[in-house]
Amino acid sequence: PPAPCSGNSNIFYTSVSPISQASHNTSVPMAMPVPQDGLPHNASGNTARFGVPEHLVGSILGRKGKTLTEIQAMSNTRIRISQRGEYIPGTNQRIVNITGVTSENVAAAQTLISQRLSQS
Repeated sequence: PPAPCSGNSNIFYTSVSPISQASHNTSVPMAMPVPQDGLPHNASGNTARFGVPEHLVGSILGRKGKTLTEIQAMSNTRIRISQRGEYIPGTNQRIVNITGVTSENVAAAQTLISQRLSQS
């Protein structure tokens, strides 16, 4: 699993094992889990869900979504970011969902996103 972003303690990570198996959550060290209530689950593959402060979402998206598209292609994942105004309850954190075929794909996407955020 990726290390938390240096200098940004506002990022939350949770990883979810394949849902088709007996699921159990494993959190990335030093991270707080995102509340699960009301958040959609993907029925297949491996997923991660975490929050990103509203003001940093643009650094993940990039101009016209180019950065997000590149991260998805490099990590072989699908990444969805909640709409503006849709936050983790009680925060200004937008919800980022990553789905990949393997946990390694998901971890790679988390690492790439963490790197992007640490440059912001």
